[in-house]
Amino acid sequence: MTTRRKVSLATLGGTITMTAAALGQGVVPTTSAGDLLAAVPGLEAITDLYVATLLRKPEASLGIDDVLAVLDWAQTRLSQGAEGVVHVRAPFAAHGALT
Repeated sequence: MTTRRKVSLATLGGTITMTAAALGQGVVPTTSAGDLLAAVPGLEAITDLYVATLLRKPEASLGIDDVLAVLDWAQTRLSQGAEGVVHVRAPFAAHGALT
């Protein structure tokens, strides 16, 4: 039997979370972490996930305080038993590590 890993995943915004309210309008970060994970069928069968939408900001709007808040969140999740943390912030950027 395979052990399910405890993974915490957070979204920060960025292009991957952007949608337009109507045709011809600009896009803004609106999609939640849960919405993104719903697009990955079967994920819950292979891992125990804790999901959080930490921010909804465009990629270029992330500041050092935001980055430090993500670090604090990750350290808290690890201290609470997560074996790995992942943050998603752009179309091709998922960063994290398993302990």
